[in-house]
Amino acid sequence: MRIPLDLSHHCVETAMKHQFEKQLGRYFSDAAARNELEPLLDAMSDILATWDFPYLRSAFPALSGGAATPVFLVLPEDDSSPFLEVSEKRIDPLLRHPAPV
Repeated sequence: MRIPLDLSHHCVETAMKHQFEKQLGRYFSDAAARNELEPLLDAMSDILATWDFPYLRSAFPALSGGAATPVFLVLPEDDSSPFLEVSEKRIDPLLRHPAPV
């Protein structure tokens, strides 16, 4: 699953929080979507609690926000670790020295 993050006005952490709140709203307003949304909300909650967002913003200036750079949160269907896709390049937040974007 690829979830777009709007970094035009906010950093990656704030954009992810907004996306989490949006999906949480859907969870409570659409009972039919709850089974689909539970794994997504669990994953996003874990990400918000464990990723080092200050490091990500300093290592990858595009994640600081204020630009129209396309950014996606990618949740692989094979249960491998989630990652960010910035301008079609993968950033694995669990690695401290990922390839530069």
